[in-house]
Amino acid sequence: MRKPEQFKHITTDDQWDKINGQILRELNAAERQFPDWPIEIDRGVAIMMEEAGETQKAAIDYSYGRGTKGEIKTELIQTAAMCIRMLSAMEPKAN
Repeated sequence: MRKPEQFKHITTDDQWDKINGQILRELNAAERQFPDWPIEIDRGVAIMMEEAGETQKAAIDYSYGRGTKGEIKTELIQTAAMCIRMLSAMEPKAN
């Protein structure tokens, strides 16, 4: 995925590619492990929020010296993947 122009000052192209690759790998793994995504929007959001909660916990753990930035990044990648999955589920399906 090409980096949008508005993000050029935030990350390098290599960082952008690495982050997107990690998110897409996580998305593919999640879709293989859990192929059925709920049709109810509230349930899909609950899955995404569960990942966001794990991100929050990882950040708190890091703040108190009980976790690592790597654990936060892992949870952020998982949260981003679930956001994409939720957005994809809301799109009309092509026939």
